[in-house]
Order: sequence, then C-alpha cells, then structure tokens
Amino acid sequence: MMDIYKNWDVFISNIDVAPEQLDGEKLIVMVSKLSRTREERELLGKEAAAGIKTSLKKFLESYVPMIVGSLKKYTPKIGYNRDVLMNCIEELQKKVVNSLYIDNFEYNISHYISWMVRNEVIRYIAYMENIPDENSIYKMKEESRCKTIQEIIDKTNAFIHDRYQVEIIEEILLSCKNEREIQMISFRLGLEDGVPKTCQETADEFGISRERVGQIERRTVGKIIARIRRSKSRKKYLNDK
Repeated sequence: MMDIYKNWDVFISNIDVAPEQLDGEKLIVMVSKLSRTREERELLGKEAAAGIKTSLKKFLESYVPMIVGSLKKYTPKIGYNRDVLMNCIEELQKKVVNSLYIDNFEYNISHYISWMVRNEVIRYIAYMENIPDENSIYKMKEESRCKTIQEIIDKTNAFIHDRYQVEIIEEILLSCKNEREIQMISFRLGLEDGVPKTCQETADEFGISRERVGQIERRTVGKIIARIRRSKSRKKYLNDK
C-alpha cells in the first residue's frame, strides 16, 4: 500500500483516498520539508510575481507548515482533519496569488494564517454540531439517488439526446473507483436532474473539500482520455496492418 506521507506531492495526488483524520506526526514531518526561511520566501515571491510557475508552487507550499502548526492547538477538538487542512490551503493559495505585490506581505500573511485556520475550525465545528442526525440525512439522500450506472444513464437520456455524449458519460462513470464516486460525479454533472453543479455545491453535498472534488474529477476524466488514446493507437495499428 502506498505511503501517502512519503512527500507532499504524493500526499496531494492521493488526497481523495487520505483518511478524514490524518496522522499528525507523519503530517508534521512531511510538511516540515517544505519550510523556507523568510529570505527564501521573499526571493520565491519575487520570482513568482515575475511569472515563474515553479517558484510560485514552492512559494505557496512554503506556508503549509504554518497552517499545520496553527492547526495543532485545535487538535484536541478536531484532530488533524483532512478537509479543514485542504480548505485552509485553498484559501491561502487564493490570498497569496492575489497578494504578491503587497508590502509587508510576510507579516500580514502570518497573521492571516492564524485567523484563517481559526475561522475554518469554527466553521467545521459549527457544521458538525448543526447536523441533527447525519446518518438519517445521508440515508435519505442516498435513497433519492439512482443506484446503478444504468439507472443514471436512463435518466440522463431524458435530457441528453446525443448518443456520443451519453457514451462518454457512461465511460466516465465506469472509471469511478466506487459507488460514492459515481454518485459524486453524477451530481457534479447534473445527470439526475439536468442541472450541472459547481465544485463547491458538490463539496457541500458530499461533505468533502473543493480540492477533493477537483482531484476526483481530474483523475476520472484523465482515465477517459488515456482510454481514448489507447483506442486510437489500436485503430491506427490495425489500419497500418
């Protein structure tokens, strides 16, 4: 089994299968390798502002240890929660990308991280406390959804009449890893009611982060692209024969 804590890139690429409660010790060790000195961050920030994408990636990642450090004091209440962590990272990325030219950025961002983590934790706790019977609600939602890929496709035919589009949708659903992913992708594409949903709406519906929705979506669509490429290669090979 793959060690998702091997390094940050492995962790992010497998975030959709990471447990809800992360291993705090492994997480701290892993993100500590992303740490940079203030001078290094300032240099990366200047390079990122100049349009160097690799520097921007390193610049963004250099603040991840600060987020994990801020989360530590809330672990008695929520642990190292995966979705809280990823939501914080997403919010920080938006803040950083829009603030590369601001004076005293380093001072401002350290205070912003503390405030942002606290807000995300409060939001998460409030969300959990305001669900009267999560199992019952989830069961009701599950019962209202189509149960099989064929049921979803049959319902999809009511508002998508292009057979090729329906075949592509079926391919996407078949590339999902489990029933929950099938339901999530179906909801995201609006296959049961004809109304596509945003990443945020999908994240809220399934209790995961926007980042996880994107990860699953990209991985699933990537499988379809790879399958189409293999199919084309086989056709070309046969034609050459």
